[in-house]
Amino acid sequence: MNFEIKRNVTIGTETAEAVMISRDQNCEIISIRHKRDFGPALGGTRFVTQGSIEETFHLAKGMSEKCLACFVPVDGFKTLVITPDGIPDEKLRAKLLAYHIKKCVSHEPDLIFGPDMGSPESVMKVALVELGMDYKNITGLPNEVGGLDIDKNGFTAYGVWQTIRQLQLESIGPYKVSIQGYGEVGSYLSDILFEEKYSVIGLSNILGTLIQLDGINIAELRKFYDRSKEDCLRHYLMQGNDVSGSYYDSPNRLFKINTDIFIPAARTTSFACQDEIYMLKHENPNVYSIERFLHDSETKVIVEAANHPLTYKAEKYAEEIGVLVLPDFIVNCGGMIGCYLEWRYREKLLNGDLNYTEVVSKVRNFIETTIVTNMKALLFDKFKMREKANELILTNREKLVTNQSVKALQL
Repeated sequence: MNFEIKRNVTIGTETAEAVMISRDQNCEIISIRHKRDFGPALGGTRFVTQGSIEETFHLAKGMSEKCLACFVPVDGFKTLVITPDGIPDEKLRAKLLAYHIKKCVSHEPDLIFGPDMGSPESVMKVALVELGMDYKNITGLPNEVGGLDIDKNGFTAYGVWQTIRQLQLESIGPYKVSIQGYGEVGSYLSDILFEEKYSVIGLSNILGTLIQLDGINIAELRKFYDRSKEDCLRHYLMQGNDVSGSYYDSPNRLFKINTDIFIPAARTTSFACQDEIYMLKHENPNVYSIERFLHDSETKVIVEAANHPLTYKAEKYAEEIGVLVLPDFIVNCGGMIGCYLEWRYREKLLNGDLNYTEVVSKVRNFIETTIVTNMKALLFDKFKMREKANELILTNREKLVTNQSVKALQL
């Protein structure tokens, strides 16, 4: 593969600190460092069949915002691994990732590569083995190599649940839920909602949509997800015990059902205003009209579990017609908190100086405290969520940069 790095790259109307690309005829790997305020830069590694520099930049910027919202003193960073012919097996994914990490770190030694779509703990572990077990630039690992099992422990989903719980405490009170993206985050979040007596009436993944208006039996569905992943929604209806509902081959069928809370937990730029869609097809070919979605679904609340699932214009439109939109970097910070603490304390976890179970419990406490604090700041009125969230991170950045008695997350 060929590798190149460019600095101070203009992307749209903004500037990226560094853009690093590995490329051959079958694969393009794009890593973008958003800023350079703190030294280390943390971000996930996402495998896709279509992607762009613009999408990678949106994700890197979102990581910067997420870190600031949580008082984590690292910069935002993101990697997209684009394989047009299909996502390769885990062994090849790990080899591609290890090659690219080594090249990037030779130029940017404080990058921290974390998990995302297509790079679970198993892939990150094999990449670590390729690079050397003492390699410091990887997080999102399994327990046996000093990791915190970010996906297994459902840290991102736990943070999204804490966000929804604050809505319940604020007496907004919606209970019917639909989730776009029944993957690692969507499945764990569904488990929690089911246990908390919420009615999950619709789920989608890359293959299709499952709808059951009286509530999907999430405990039964979990059995099929653990066995067949992407085929689980269809198998649930075909083979599940005492289940009903309908399955559709189109993921977009989810957007037509009436729901109280809608949770986008899939790709970047899933929704845009109608007049934006043509220009955004290169970033997400399946981008969907926010006007059409809100008309059909009558959604009252959008909880952004994905990174940048709505364009800013789409968020503004939703708020103008009375829909509460909770911004991504406030909602989905749980996984980032887990990854940061794993990276910071991995050596002590590996050596047994810290107890794994106790650390997992502390991570959950950090996530809950952060979400509760930020949601209280946002929910004193119910609109202009993005503006209030941006004000919050600007204040936090000033405190972190000037070291105004701010304690970063620590055990």
